[in-house]
Amino acid sequence: MKFTHVTLTVKPEKVALYERTFRELKDQVQRFEPECRFFELCRDPAEPFVYHVFEAYTNQDAVAAHTATAYYLQTAAIFIECLAGDHMEEVRKRKLTGLAMYSVVKNIHFQRFETL
Repeated sequence: MKFTHVTLTVKPEKVALYERTFRELKDQVQRFEPECRFFELCRDPAEPFVYHVFEAYTNQDAVAAHTATAYYLQTAAIFIECLAGDHMEEVRKRKLTGLAMYSVVKNIHFQRFETL
Protein backbone atom coordinates (compact mmCIF):
# COMPACT_ATOMS: atom_id res chain seq x y z
CA MET A 1 0.00 0.00 0.00
CA LYS A 2 1.26 3.49 -0.89
CA PHE A 3 0.38 6.36 1.44
CA THR A 4 0.79 10.09 0.91
CA HIS A 5 0.34 12.88 3.46
CA VAL A 6 0.47 16.41 2.08
CA THR A 7 0.53 19.52 4.26
CA LEU A 8 -0.32 22.75 2.46
CA THR A 9 -1.46 26.32 3.02
CA VAL A 10 -4.37 27.83 1.08
CA LYS A 11 -4.82 31.54 0.36
CA PRO A 12 -7.62 32.83 2.65
CA GLU A 13 -9.65 34.11 -0.30
CA LYS A 14 -9.37 30.71 -2.05
CA VAL A 15 -10.53 28.44 0.81
CA ALA A 16 -14.05 27.87 -0.54
CA LEU A 17 -12.76 27.11 -4.05
CA TYR A 18 -10.10 24.74 -2.73
CA GLU A 19 -12.53 22.81 -0.53
CA ARG A 20 -15.20 22.59 -3.26
CA THR A 21 -12.65 21.43 -5.83
CA PHE A 22 -11.29 18.80 -3.44
CA ARG A 23 -14.82 17.44 -2.82
CA GLU A 24 -15.38 17.21 -6.58
CA LEU A 25 -12.06 15.40 -7.05
CA LYS A 26 -12.83 13.04 -4.17
CA ASP A 27 -16.13 12.13 -5.83
CA GLN A 28 -14.31 11.27 -9.08
CA VAL A 29 -11.64 9.28 -7.26
CA GLN A 30 -14.25 7.26 -5.36
CA ARG A 31 -16.25 6.57 -8.54
CA PHE A 32 -13.42 5.68 -10.91
CA GLU A 33 -10.39 4.58 -8.89
CA PRO A 34 -11.06 1.34 -7.00
CA GLU A 35 -7.36 1.04 -6.17
CA CYS A 36 -7.56 4.24 -4.10
CA ARG A 37 -8.45 3.08 -0.59
CA PHE A 38 -8.50 6.43 1.20
CA PHE A 39 -8.72 10.03 -0.01
CA GLU A 40 -9.46 12.75 2.56
CA LEU A 41 -8.93 16.43 3.22
CA CYS A 42 -8.60 17.71 6.80
CA ARG A 43 -8.31 21.27 8.02
CA ASP A 44 -5.67 21.85 10.68
CA PRO A 45 -7.49 22.83 13.90
CA ALA A 46 -4.63 25.09 15.01
CA GLU A 47 -4.08 26.93 11.73
CA PRO A 48 -7.21 27.87 9.72
CA PHE A 49 -5.60 27.94 6.27
CA VAL A 50 -3.45 24.83 6.66
CA TYR A 51 -4.80 21.58 5.27
CA HIS A 52 -3.72 17.95 5.30
CA VAL A 53 -4.47 15.58 2.43
CA PHE A 54 -4.29 11.85 3.12
CA GLU A 55 -4.25 9.31 0.28
CA ALA A 56 -3.78 5.54 0.18
CA TYR A 57 -3.41 3.44 -2.97
CA THR A 58 -2.91 -0.28 -3.39
CA ASN A 59 0.31 0.12 -5.39
CA GLN A 60 2.45 2.55 -7.40
CA ASP A 61 0.54 1.82 -10.60
CA ALA A 62 -2.64 3.08 -8.90
CA VAL A 63 -0.83 6.28 -7.87
CA ALA A 64 0.40 6.80 -11.44
CA ALA A 65 -3.06 6.12 -12.84
CA HIS A 66 -4.56 8.71 -10.47
CA THR A 67 -2.14 11.47 -11.47
CA ALA A 68 -2.71 10.74 -15.16
CA THR A 69 -6.49 11.19 -15.13
CA ALA A 70 -8.01 14.20 -16.84
CA TYR A 71 -9.93 15.15 -13.70
CA TYR A 72 -6.72 15.09 -11.60
CA LEU A 73 -4.90 17.31 -14.10
CA GLN A 74 -7.82 19.73 -14.17
CA THR A 75 -8.16 19.96 -10.39
CA ALA A 76 -4.38 20.15 -9.82
CA ALA A 77 -4.33 23.36 -11.87
CA ILE A 78 -7.06 24.82 -9.64
CA PHE A 79 -5.33 23.63 -6.46
CA ILE A 80 -2.05 25.28 -7.46
CA GLU A 81 -3.80 28.62 -7.93
CA CYS A 82 -5.34 28.27 -4.45
CA LEU A 83 -2.07 27.59 -2.63
CA ALA A 84 -0.32 30.37 -0.73
CA GLY A 85 2.86 31.67 -2.28
CA ASP A 86 4.21 33.33 -5.40
CA HIS A 87 4.67 30.20 -7.53
CA MET A 88 2.18 30.93 -10.34
CA GLU A 89 4.59 32.99 -12.45
CA GLU A 90 7.09 30.11 -12.42
CA VAL A 91 4.36 27.54 -13.18
CA ARG A 92 3.26 29.54 -16.21
CA LYS A 93 6.78 30.42 -17.36
CA ARG A 94 7.89 26.77 -17.29
CA LYS A 95 4.48 25.52 -18.56
CA LEU A 96 4.26 23.03 -15.70
CA THR A 97 1.28 20.72 -15.35
CA GLY A 98 0.15 17.94 -13.02
CA LEU A 99 2.60 16.84 -10.34
CA ALA A 100 5.39 18.97 -11.82
CA MET A 101 3.57 22.14 -10.71
CA TYR A 102 4.01 21.24 -7.07
CA SER A 103 7.80 21.29 -7.42
CA VAL A 104 7.84 25.11 -7.38
CA VAL A 105 5.48 25.58 -4.42
CA LYS A 106 7.50 26.51 -1.35
CA ASN A 107 5.03 25.94 1.47
CA ILE A 108 3.88 22.42 0.67
CA HIS A 109 5.24 19.26 2.25
CA PHE A 110 4.83 15.74 0.88
CA GLN A 111 5.42 12.65 3.00
CA ARG A 112 5.28 9.25 1.34
CA PHE A 113 5.07 5.90 3.09
CA GLU A 114 4.52 2.30 2.09
CA THR A 115 3.57 -0.84 3.91
CA LEU A 116 6.14 -3.60 4.28
